[in-house]
Amino acid sequence: TPSIKGLFMNHIFKKIWIFFRLYWLRILLGIAGAALLILSVMFIFYCWDAFKDLENFTKRQIAGQMILLLPMFVIVHLLTLPMMFGMQFYFMQGGGLGSLKVDKAKVNVKWDDVIGMEGAKREAAELIKLLKDRKLLKAIGGKIIKGTLMMGPPGCGKTYLAKAIATECGLPLLPTVGSDFVTMFVGQGAARMKSLFKRARALAQLEGGCIVFIDEIDSFARPRMADTGWGGATSGNATINQFLTELDGLRNHESNIVVIAATNVNEDELDSAIMRAGRFDRKIHVTKPNLEERKAIFAFYLKNVKADPVVDPGLLARKCLYFSPADIEGMVREAGLVALRESREAISMKDLS
Repeated sequence: TPSIKGLFMNHIFKKIWIFFRLYWLRILLGIAGAALLILSVMFIFYCWDAFKDLENFTKRQIAGQMILLLPMFVIVHLLTLPMMFGMQFYFMQGGGLGSLKVDKAKVNVKWDDVIGMEGAKREAAELIKLLKDRKLLKAIGGKIIKGTLMMGPPGCGKTYLAKAIATECGLPLLPTVGSDFVTMFVGQGAARMKSLFKRARALAQLEGGCIVFIDEIDSFARPRMADTGWGGATSGNATINQFLTELDGLRNHESNIVVIAATNVNEDELDSAIMRAGRFDRKIHVTKPNLEERKAIFAFYLKNVKADPVVDPGLLARKCLYFSPADIEGMVREAGLVALRESREAISMKDLS
């Protein structure tokens, strides 16, 4: 019907407009580069045609002048080009623009691949259900959880779990690190925070939703403090304030954007304004695996290598108390290197001891 066709065309035009807003600079640079290349080729052909119409004496004179100018041309550009590119790199890194260049990550971590954190998976499953079934959430008058904080020791799979959430929801993932917002120029961290959420909103409109993952959020989310000079504390406070503004903006506007942050510090070491209700509503504690979870992790990593049949994952799990998944992975990897050093094709129990 005409109404359906009109809605379809409006949807297509909206997608094209969002795509242009997202990549307008690359599109303009591509068009400018193509136009410059075409004009350069036309100019070369024009000069060649004009050169062929000259007399022989004039041709020899011009050729001699070009030979004399060529070494000077090369020397000048060898000196000026490095200086020009160095200054451009300095100003681009220095924060004059303050943009954070982050692309959506290509993640393919399946939900069943996440092992050794069953408690954290149960809590994350509720978040996935809310993201995938928004109609039911609206029907009961609820609101989507905009902020989720993962806390736990390093090496326990917080980043891995965030990738699995993005894969299970079918949403793009924008991964960043807290240190990206700690810069040497005052105001650059806040500008980068604004740039990150601007891109997240554009991706959410283009693909129906977006997950922003900030690893090591404690790099910039420590409690705010008074400036004692040189503007360092002022810049950090501005970054936190901009982050709080962006979080509140997600709640005030209907957008399918979720912020997932990870940290290995205690909750009371972060700024109280970030941790208050309404911002990070869901807190997922990713702890070190228990006995059964360590057994499953050993079985998973030993399945990917060639090991003796006598290697017992249960015995290894009992011996490796307080090991994180990263520790177990490193242990199996080192055992493989030991077996390789001794020219053996399989990992033995001795290598894992």
